[in-house]
Amino acid sequence: MSPESILEYVGGDFGIISNAARPMLMFVNFFPDLEKVKRIPNLISQQFDVSKKQSKSELFTEFDLLPIEKSKDFNHSFETIGIPVMTSYGCCMNCSYCVEPKITKNRFIQRSKKDIINELVSISEKEKNISEIFFVNTEFNIPDPGYSLALLKDIIKNQLHKRFRFSSQFLPIGFSEEYVNHLSRAGFYVILTCDSFFDDILKGYTEPLFFSSPASPLELNKYIELGLPFKQHFKPFNTEDNRIFRKTIYDADQGHLEKACHSFLNTGIQPKALIYDYLFRKLTDCGENKLAKKISIDFITTIQNKDSQGLYADRISMIQYFLSLL
Repeated sequence: MSPESILEYVGGDFGIISNAARPMLMFVNFFPDLEKVKRIPNLISQQFDVSKKQSKSELFTEFDLLPIEKSKDFNHSFETIGIPVMTSYGCCMNCSYCVEPKITKNRFIQRSKKDIINELVSISEKEKNISEIFFVNTEFNIPDPGYSLALLKDIIKNQLHKRFRFSSQFLPIGFSEEYVNHLSRAGFYVILTCDSFFDDILKGYTEPLFFSSPASPLELNKYIELGLPFKQHFKPFNTEDNRIFRKTIYDADQGHLEKACHSFLNTGIQPKALIYDYLFRKLTDCGENKLAKKISIDFITTIQNKDSQGLYADRISMIQYFLSLL
């Protein structure tokens, strides 16, 4: 599929193609300086023309290079969706229909369990409002379940399962009773995955197929991607609401609270519903109770005047409760 088409469909300003680890770290460090952003390899953008020349394969050979501190620019996503923690890079399965081996040059690197636990402990101590962890990898249980089982035991040993809810992708291979018990004790949300292609594409594949699972993806299709670890399904806003929604989040995370409130007052009912409680907490934490009251009254008025289907009527009592706390 075309990365540019995907970027346009989701209404994003920037995207990264091919190997994204180092370009993404550069983006976090450079943004919002657009002159520096333009020079990031593998970047695509709807805002300006950038070079599509892909960088040479520069992978993180040591996970210590990855920052444990998470950028405050993404607080809203971290608190409402979850925070990513990387456990491995690349894939060792070499499925014939998969592009990942070409992207990662068949390199597979596992992060040490000690480093992962240290990062989780750091997040627990410093980020009190974060409760969801998504382990980033190709699949959590490759190349064999032994590594991830040991990690599960360390999570439970350090009582981190009482602090966070965890989720990750798993190959649908046989799980031992011990493995399943530890997943359950750790409160894992399991996403079964086998491939990223539709049946019609796989049926038209002319070369012999090698699958990393015991059964063909065609047979496992109805079991794959049964759910996502996100609290809300993605529903695209119209272009202007999307732009204002992202600007409101950015301004709030940067401490530009008056700008964030101005954007909130000028966006549609769906973006307001998604960001209201987050923005309210940001304002009250900074002592901006007048602004918190202003956006609350505006949200109630918007629901009363714009919610013809009654989708957000139950929010009014919640907003009134928030107002009573001021």
